[in-house]
Amino acid sequence: MDPASYVLASHDRAAHLRADPVEADVWITVGNGRVRVSNGRLDRGDTSAGGADVFLGVIDGTRVAASVVERIEPKEEAVDLRAGFGLLDTAEIGLAAHAVAMARWIEATRFCAKCGHALTLTKGGHIALCASCSTEHYPRTDSAVIMALTDQDDRLLLARNTAWPAGMMSVLAGFVEPGESLEDAVRREIAEEVGLHATDVEYVGSQPWPFPSSIMLGFAARTSEVEITIDPTEIAEARWFTRAELQQAVKEDGLWVPPRGVSISTHLIERWYGGPV
Repeated sequence: MDPASYVLASHDRAAHLRADPVEADVWITVGNGRVRVSNGRLDRGDTSAGGADVFLGVIDGTRVAASVVERIEPKEEAVDLRAGFGLLDTAEIGLAAHAVAMARWIEATRFCAKCGHALTLTKGGHIALCASCSTEHYPRTDSAVIMALTDQDDRLLLARNTAWPAGMMSVLAGFVEPGESLEDAVRREIAEEVGLHATDVEYVGSQPWPFPSSIMLGFAARTSEVEITIDPTEIAEARWFTRAELQQAVKEDGLWVPPRGVSISTHLIERWYGGPV
């Protein structure tokens, strides 16, 4: 995984090969946010496992597709994609992220939003077509911003979401609203969640986050303010950290951040910190 931008594009999506029916040399199986594995690697079959078929692309000259099933049996062979970040290699993570994102979309897009009729997958599984009104439905990606906010003393702000366990903290994040620029979304989320006004918003990198269908757009931002006012409906606690304070909190106070290689949030934290926390 590219440490700067969490790029997972290990395969050529080869849109010109998206055919009906889907044709592939290798098939992986995905269902309910999980992928089938064997001996710590993506399980690769030579035929579809049934269900909906999606062409993923080409890697090393091999055409790869995914079979979207309701559930993977036996369940011991199914790995949640979050766990897969620490198990699979870079090439397999890219394929798995693509497959899970497509599967989530297919599972949620069975009927036409315009007329209510059942949809049929076409173009290698990348378009859901309504035979009744001819409306084409495309895979959905929800944009979210995630940002490392520092103050004039170069302290980093970390916060704990109300849904997170005690001890876990990370940088702020939130979804982009309609008609909003990414930079404005960064400033708005910071103001809403911790009551601070941000400046110097700078793009850092991105990460696909198919839980269920997001793209995380990473930023760095600064503020001249220090007084935090949290939104208690979303944030349980938030505070500023110097590098020494963060190191002490992790080693002695039970604070933990998302594991390396899982979320771009950790990259944003380590980018400020200067290395692994």
